[in-house]
Amino acid sequence: MNKPKLILSTLCIVMTLCACSELFGDSLSYKINYDRKCAKVKRGWYTGDVVIPEKIESEGNIYPVNELELIAFFGCHELTSIRLPKSINVIGPHAFDGCVELTEVKIPCRITILEEGIFNGCSKLKEVTLPERIQRIEAFAFNSCESLTNINIPDHVNYIGNHAFGCCKSLTQISMSDNVETLGQRVFNKCSSLKSIRISNAITCIERGAFNGCEALEAITLPSGVDSLAAFALTNCKALKSITIPETIESIGWYAFCDCTSLSKITCAFEPQKIVAHDVSIAEQINAKTINESLFIILVVFCV
Repeated sequence: MNKPKLILSTLCIVMTLCACSELFGDSLSYKINYDRKCAKVKRGWYTGDVVIPEKIESEGNIYPVNELELIAFFGCHELTSIRLPKSINVIGPHAFDGCVELTEVKIPCRITILEEGIFNGCSKLKEVTLPERIQRIEAFAFNSCESLTNINIPDHVNYIGNHAFGCCKSLTQISMSDNVETLGQRVFNKCSSLKSIRISNAITCIERGAFNGCEALEAITLPSGVDSLAAFALTNCKALKSITIPETIESIGWYAFCDCTSLSKITCAFEPQKIVAHDVSIAEQINAKTINESLFIILVVFCV
């Protein structure tokens, strides 16, 4: 690099650094962006009941607080409550990861994405209010929120990532609109109290381990457009008694129904010769008695 380019690059770096500064309040730390005329809450060790203001003042100027940075409250084991202002429009990944004493949160109305691991490991979190504008729930968003009993998925959500609700052991029911197009792998893994769920009709694949370990799940209806059940999709669903497989199904992965010890009835609305069944127990039963041209009843208890 020649000298003029080096000087220009150095000036750009200095200008970027000068565009932001840190501010320490009574209980919170902020980073002010002078170009954007806004502030965000910085990573810190916060305890007790925290109220984030809508605006802060610095050197006679007012700056709206509109962001919580990456891991802002990560591992704050003594954080008991948080109040977020309406001005917040970004909450960074893992912002509240490991906040084990946090019991409830109301997400501000401007938030459209729940970032990865945002409430991961918040074991006492019982109640979360999601705004209607939410479109994506990223991976591990509520993973291991063991006290969460119920959650309403807003109608605009179209994506729920891997492990998003994994190990939510107290979650008993969940429903979603038909706008949800993707359910990630192990999305409800080990939700051992989940008894009922309504799956979006836009879903075409039940991903690997999606309902693995949902021991209380008694019945599930697969949407009419589902074409594949991935490996371990419904493994260890010990209370599952019956299931209807749609005519669109093309493949069933390894051990999809492994250890479903109460499963005694599968209604299949497909032609058996077109399915690729990797699950040994299904493959053995695929030539079940024909009831009509497209409907088959399989009476079998799967225990592999």
